[in-house]
Amino acid sequence: MKLLTARHRVNQLVKKIPSFLLPFCMLALTSGCARLVAAKFSEPMQTTLERQKDLELLYQGMPALLLLNETILADNPEAQDLLVNAVRAESSYAELLEVYGEKERARQYAGQAVNTACNLLEQSLALAGACTADSEVFTQAVAHADKEKTAALFWSAAAIATNMRLANGAPAAAILLPKARAIMTSLAATSPSYYHGGPHIFLGTFYGMLPPMLGGDPEKSRAHFEEALKINGRRFLLTQVFYAESYARQTMNRNLFDSLLQEVLAADIRTPELQAANALAKKKASLLLQKADQYF
Repeated sequence: MKLLTARHRVNQLVKKIPSFLLPFCMLALTSGCARLVAAKFSEPMQTTLERQKDLELLYQGMPALLLLNETILADNPEAQDLLVNAVRAESSYAELLEVYGEKERARQYAGQAVNTACNLLEQSLALAGACTADSEVFTQAVAHADKEKTAALFWSAAAIATNMRLANGAPAAAILLPKARAIMTSLAATSPSYYHGGPHIFLGTFYGMLPPMLGGDPEKSRAHFEEALKINGRRFLLTQVFYAESYARQTMNRNLFDSLLQEVLAADIRTPELQAANALAKKKASLLLQKADQYF
């Protein structure tokens, strides 16, 4: 039964995988040392995805990558590099599902990404039950984490934020937000340029989306977004999207909202390593502009 199940899963993968990813995936699946092969090819696979500007192709092909990650992680549940790839893929797919109108499935995969992130945090911080640990203990563990743990910490916190946003503020999703803020506050000090100023983008969104009584701070939000824009030279267009969606909406600044999103729509997305993210940003910007009259 186990052999048949595994064969069925491989067949599913081969049928669904986009042709540009097939060589990587087949190498990982057919090797007797899948863990080593997966680690070797994880970086070029990620690079291939980041350079793909066809959102429709990514939308159709991502389930195959998720299945690949699940298959490999089943035998290597504590492999941190594989967990980083998995949490990124799950969060990215949740974002894609949202812009394609599949909100329920988006929430499902965002929640799955948080589960993966909690496992990743346990491994990277060497902290059992990291997501349920005391806040002070957790913050201390983050503060003492090695620089090599930056990717694990960043993508775990990003997954928590994505889940929070897609859950529309549901209390269960909000529980982990303070831990995500602790991670990104630490990274903003130690690795501010990571993923195009990602820690500042997170903090800008955090302080921008929440009302003051829950920790929001418009001025901190604006400062973090402006710092992120300096870091990425306004080339990472999701910065402008989240700036508009959080700070501009909360402060009822329609002019800023419109100008940021129009900048995104007019921007050139041909920077190779940013094509997928910027294509997603353009799709999000268009959807936000369509709803502008509802927001202001």
